[in-house]
Amino acid sequence: MTSKKKTTMRLLKEKGFTLIELLVTMVILGIIAMIAVPSVVELLEKAKVEVCLANRLELRNNYLTYIQLEGIQDSLVVFNEYFNNYGDEICPEHGVVIYKDGEVLCSIHSESGEENEDVPFL
Repeated sequence: MTSKKKTTMRLLKEKGFTLIELLVTMVILGIIAMIAVPSVVELLEKAKVEVCLANRLELRNNYLTYIQLEGIQDSLVVFNEYFNNYGDEICPEHGVVIYKDGEVLCSIHSESGEENEDVPFL
């Protein structure tokens, strides 16, 4: 046989990947996924918090503008009426919007969203 035929025969026999090569590739892809997935999940959670905060601030500013233009006294009843008319989905995780002490709070994303802050834990 000529060397050209030997080379061709050898190339035909070595056409696929070995099991070791496939396993190494899978391990490398698994390591990359283990690094990337938690980072992406953390970024998504942070984005939800920031969207909720931005929506609450916008709602508060629009409400304050509304009561200023209409000459209405600020109260919980007026806020609830305004929120029912103009408030869309504020929290991306469907948190309950609370108006307390002039601030718009979310039941999920607000630090001071607890209702029973008056009674200390004994």
